[in-house]
Amino acid sequence: MELEYNTLFDVEILHNYYDSGIAEDFTITPSGTCRQDLLDHGLLFRTTPKGFAVLYGLTRNDNGSPQPLRPLEKALQLSFAIASANPYLTNFSNLPLDGGNNQVYHLHNLNDNPQGGKFLLTSEKTSDHLTQHDRIELKPQSFQYTSKVNTSQAEIEVVNDTGKTVLKKVVETTEGILSCPVNLRDGPPGKFILKVEGTRELEFYASNELMSKSIFAVIDVFFTDNAPDAYRLIDDDNKPLPKTYTLRIDRRETYWRYYVVMKYRTDTSSGDLSITSPDISGSPVVFEKQSRQQISDGTKAVPFVSNRPIPFRQSPVKGVQLKKANGSGGSGIFEIDNLPNPSVAALKPDGSTNKVYSEIFVYI
Repeated sequence: MELEYNTLFDVEILHNYYDSGIAEDFTITPSGTCRQDLLDHGLLFRTTPKGFAVLYGLTRNDNGSPQPLRPLEKALQLSFAIASANPYLTNFSNLPLDGGNNQVYHLHNLNDNPQGGKFLLTSEKTSDHLTQHDRIELKPQSFQYTSKVNTSQAEIEVVNDTGKTVLKKVVETTEGILSCPVNLRDGPPGKFILKVEGTRELEFYASNELMSKSIFAVIDVFFTDNAPDAYRLIDDDNKPLPKTYTLRIDRRETYWRYYVVMKYRTDTSSGDLSITSPDISGSPVVFEKQSRQQISDGTKAVPFVSNRPIPFRQSPVKGVQLKKANGSGGSGIFEIDNLPNPSVAALKPDGSTNKVYSEIFVYI
């Protein structure tokens, strides 16, 4: 008899930079612990066109109703590492550019954030996309915690994602310095909060496995009753409650700055030049001319800057046009259609204006 499988949950990873609306460059890998848990519980991991799914084997009782082949446990936690094959993911995504050492985005179904008919795995309720609020420090499962305190001793407590205390002890301080080994190797990887004398001091994701990889995000799916009712995967009788969870990533918008460089037509008057554009993303864009300036190779260039930020997208914007208005200066009248779009490989943040620019050089 062939074994039958039903979807227990699936995760769709959406990104509006891509023409398809789906994050196409991600690879999803179950953690080592997750692979063993899937095997032990008769679950299957499968990638899907939009992300991935976990399926459960089932049998049918006497009246034909499906039921899991193996019991589903509320203590179960499945973890999946998300890596991107595109090195410029952060550049074209609306995410912090600072990178940060050992930072990872943490998504999970303990967030109570349903929006627009979707069960979002992100935490920020004022947005339906991934934000900096989902980023967390990544640490090994054993490390030394050090901080300054004003007491001769302090109580250290570490709790996991479900609020369970996994480590608690009183530590003596030396000359106002608290130094304490934090060993979480006996338990599963996951998100933890470290408290000193009851005050939250550190939030981190501990995983030796992830420390050795280049990971963009980790998704934890909990079967626990601690999950919000709408996000729960099994009911009070441990029967499946199939779900589709969603991760949305927004594309970045930048101000486009064209440098029209007079390398060959040095007698061209900047007053004769203009850049026009079709509507982009449903709104008109005006490229405002700025004063001519000398660039690093010694040639003269006329900058044109868009009056609003323009979103990155996989397919190029067509119809951006450079025009020379009259025949003065010996260059004649000309038009250059379909100017190149900026590359996602290089961004120019301006801290003074809190704007991000993309630069394109056009040589005439």
